Amino acid sequence: ALRDEFARIVGVWHELHRKVSQKKLNGVESFDLHVALIAEQLQYLQMIIDTYQLNLDQDAASYFLIEAGLVQLPELTEMLGQIRGLGVGFLARGGMTSEERAQLNALLLMSQAKMKNLNINVDKASVARINDQGTIADNYQAIKTQHQKIVDLTQREILSKEQLSYA
Repeated sequence: ALRDEFARIVGVWHELHRKVSQKKLNGVESFDLHVALIAEQLQYLQMIIDTYQLNLDQDAASYFLIEAGLVQLPELTEMLGQIRGLGVGFLARGGMTSEERAQLNALLLMSQAKMKNLNINVDKASVARINDQGTIADNYQAIKTQHQKIVDLTQREILSKEQLSYA
């Protein structure tokens, strides 16, 4: 089942790549198809986790790191990718509708909630692996810093402004 699903997703990717490279999609269509493809990839990742029973690891630190690294971090990364994609589109257009502003704000809020859940799991892993706390915390700090920069930039340069520009 995993092999067949992987082949199907690769086929979807190749078809999307072909359409984009031949300029057969506008920006909104490309964005929507990329979001749909990534959603399928995230579901496939969950199939891998389930198939190999990674979510049943009895070692607490491993369980929390698997949850953080294979579930929450990929989902957060996709949210940030959507924020970037929408933000660039709005900046290029020089504005956004109130519905689009609400959509972007909702994604930003969801990313902050996902980041909080990620914090919880990384903290739990650190407590369970007392000897590795420094390594886990150091590696994770870069993720937290980058997320906060994206949140601040989106709020400052897009959500708080009526007129948008790259300037």
